Amino acid sequence: MARVHTVWRQPGRAIALLGCCLLLWPDWVAANKNSGPEPPARLTSALFFDNRPPAQDGSGRTERLQRLILRHDQQTPPGWAEQATRLRALPPKEQLQAVHAFINQRLRYVDHGNAWQTPREAFSKGGVCVEFAVSKMLLLRDAGFNEAALRVVTLRPLQAQGIYHVVLLARLPDGSVYVLDSPERAQSAEIVPLSAYRERIRPVIWAGWRGGFSSNDLPQSGDVSSYIASRGSGMAGLGQDRTSRFASGDRLVDIAADLRLVRPGEKPLNASERQHLALLRRYYHDPTPGNGAAISAEQRRKLNAIRARLDRDEWNLRAR
Repeated sequence: MARVHTVWRQPGRAIALLGCCLLLWPDWVAANKNSGPEPPARLTSALFFDNRPPAQDGSGRTERLQRLILRHDQQTPPGWAEQATRLRALPPKEQLQAVHAFINQRLRYVDHGNAWQTPREAFSKGGVCVEFAVSKMLLLRDAGFNEAALRVVTLRPLQAQGIYHVVLLARLPDGSVYVLDSPERAQSAEIVPLSAYRERIRPVIWAGWRGGFSSNDLPQSGDVSSYIASRGSGMAGLGQDRTSRFASGDRLVDIAADLRLVRPGEKPLNASERQHLALLRRYYHDPTPGNGAAISAEQRRKLNAIRARLDRDEWNLRAR
């Protein structure tokens, strides 16, 4: 207390101290104006326990991953098997750390468009976040890590014009969960405990592996939506599709292009529509003449236009 009294007995120092307080006051008020409880996490360990069979995946991502894994099993990158053998001798957490470091160093970040590449293709051409996540999942699986304890996770942006992101989620035998991110992200140097991951409040569109998937991309009362509403219009747009402003108007075409999912309250797809949706998705993700022969020219045109617009918008967002 003597030190405090000494300050106030010296008018010059007291005035300076008061001036500092007044200067900091607006920032302190602004910082506390938006303070409050953090929004609930949407990227959680519950994604490992709410598994749904691949047949229920309306996004097509599980089917896409299954095809990618099949192609990977037929042709792996040079030295892949030897790397997997070396990793088998490590404990599970050290496997995560080693695979995370290896893929982030070995794979170049190159924005190539909308295709999901196998590790062999990505090692040759470069890849984006989805290739980093899938390559890590496959190397861990091939090294003996429990495949059911791995999830390739697609995160929806918090803003309508934001960028989707893909990470790998890994659960260790002791129940601890880690995020393995790609090297262009701030938290990519090490594996990150899920509780410390900065983007864990983002809705999960899909958390998948070969045997199934889970998702929490549904409206919930009192969750992130109310949190964002309290922050003002700058974070508006949660739950809106960033592509809704130029969707084709053809419901099956839009779903095939992964612009949106079938959500509660929407008319479910019948068996014929699901069969046709598979044909549309196959062409959208691999637009070869053979894949396009089974759909109409008008649907091919719509899918091509959506793909081109998505690629252009994604490129512009990354360039800002």
